[in-house]
Amino acid sequence: MQPLLRLLGWPASVRLAATGVSTSVVMKPDPGGVFRLGTRRTVVLSIALRRLCGVSTGDDVLLVADPEHGVLVVHPLTALDQMISAITPPCPEVPMTRSQMELDAARLLLSKMGIAPADLLTEPVERPQVPTFADYIPVVARAVSAAKARSYSSYWRRLEAAWGSRRLDEPSPSEIKQLAEESRAQEVVRRNSRGGETPRRTSSSRSAASTGTRSPIGS
Repeated sequence: MQPLLRLLGWPASVRLAATGVSTSVVMKPDPGGVFRLGTRRTVVLSIALRRLCGVSTGDDVLLVADPEHGVLVVHPLTALDQMISAITPPCPEVPMTRSQMELDAARLLLSKMGIAPADLLTEPVERPQVPTFADYIPVVARAVSAAKARSYSSYWRRLEAAWGSRRLDEPSPSEIKQLAEESRAQEVVRRNSRGGETPRRTSSSRSAASTGTRSPIGS
């Protein structure tokens, strides 16, 4: 705004009168005006003038200085749109068909994924076949330590017996959950059959192992 005021040559002490014209405000020097630039050289529009322009505090406006007539015109952005529309020939509106809208949506989705439409015309790259459980369990067993292999061997045998010929990506989440529940149920049954304890050696075998004695037969 400061360059416009310097162009108009308005001092800080000037008083201004404001007149509403359509949706714009025309300001010009008037000794009896109610507005004054002041030391900050700014103009604050009253509530009535803001309502006339259809602007709120903080909205952007278009300021036009006319040094020849000594006026400053405040245009709201809606007035700027009307000016552009008045000098721009109207474009015929072509209604978009449903197929055009779907194509635009597809192009937008492809661009977000970084895929060009031409990429869809190329031959798909052959993907390696997903291995079966029977093929992949030995690979996992070789990749872990011997202790872990012993710990998980019973579970791997159960998995291979149930899904050995199936690919790794075939079982659904519900099937995986069902197999896990069946495995837990079998563990409970075996634990109950042992009275909740692991098998133990007999006392005589344990005694012989601890003392290192041998059977008299064959001595």
